[in-house]
Amino acid sequence: MGFILAMVSLAVDVGRVQLAKTELRRAADAAARYAASGISSSTHIARAQTAAAENTVDGASLALLTSDIELGNWTGGVFTAAGTPSNAIRVTARRAQSRSTGVRLYFAGFIGINFCDVSAVAIAQATANTPTYGITGLNSVTINSASAGTGEYNSATGTYTSGVVSNSGSIASNGTISLNKNTSIGGTIYYNTKSAPTGGTDYDAITRLSSTLTATTPTAGKAATTNDNSNVSKSYLSGGNFSIGGNSSLTLPGGTYYFDTFSCSGNSRVTFTGAATVYINGDVTIRGTVNTLGNVPSNLQIKLLAAANFDLNAKANLFAQLDCPTSDVSLRGNDDLVGSVVAKTIDLGGNAKIFYDTALGTAGGGGTSTISMVD
Repeated sequence: MGFILAMVSLAVDVGRVQLAKTELRRAADAAARYAASGISSSTHIARAQTAAAENTVDGASLALLTSDIELGNWTGGVFTAAGTPSNAIRVTARRAQSRSTGVRLYFAGFIGINFCDVSAVAIAQATANTPTYGITGLNSVTINSASAGTGEYNSATGTYTSGVVSNSGSIASNGTISLNKNTSIGGTIYYNTKSAPTGGTDYDAITRLSSTLTATTPTAGKAATTNDNSNVSKSYLSGGNFSIGGNSSLTLPGGTYYFDTFSCSGNSRVTFTGAATVYINGDVTIRGTVNTLGNVPSNLQIKLLAAANFDLNAKANLFAQLDCPTSDVSLRGNDDLVGSVVAKTIDLGGNAKIFYDTALGTAGGGGTSTISMVD
């Protein structure tokens, strides 16, 4: 009988433990990623605990202790706790009997083993993007409407400011900067061509860049094969292409997603309830609504991996960090991109605006950061 129970335990209890381990790893990744976005504001502990609590492991929300969240330095593939400069977070997520959260073993209990401790470790690094301008079109920036422009947003208070008040709404490009004569830029115009840009009547200054702007195209790494696409209903995912339309509504937890293309049309709505990173290989079209946790742009990072088109003409503002240095970004309509953007080209029309989130940084009109899982 003991032998039979041991075999049943291998089939049932071990599977339960492996499922808990997978859920724990996912929760640790989400917590580390969200925590890394709070390094500069010293909110990493609260962010890690918030993200962890939004994930369930073995049927219960995950609780992190302060000691489970370590601030440190990631260099050369090595994490050093309390190391400087502080650029990474290590989260150790646990379900342990000592915390009364061990994974219950039903059949192994007959042979004296009632619980199993499981843990998962995740490390996320925050690295500064190059260029360090919040609104960057490497090859060109075009604003062909007097009603379009740039400004600043403070995700800590939820307040917007248009017009010239600081450098937060600055724009930068190596190439042509073409502005409507009445365009309002909430900062400085940084250019790198032989002649200064023309157009625009409301800005801080026009300044020549000291060096050529460069940016690294993002890569998906392990996210291409290990991601949270299982949270997406098959009715919205065909192959690697995500598409939602009509009056459909989809709620997704925080995590890492990987798509070939992304389309949100009609009156459809996609809501992320946690910090998310979305890797996309091809075109992005947003006509519906994409909601970000807390309207905090760092909670939604959209990364285009290849030359493509990002077309935004949404039903509501999009709060996100957009990293697509080889792609063309086009905004139309009455709603805005709030956060930051690094693109090949930026084209604004209609009443669309880009508001840089001042919580992301201040260097050169707004330093952006990339959060990446490194272990």
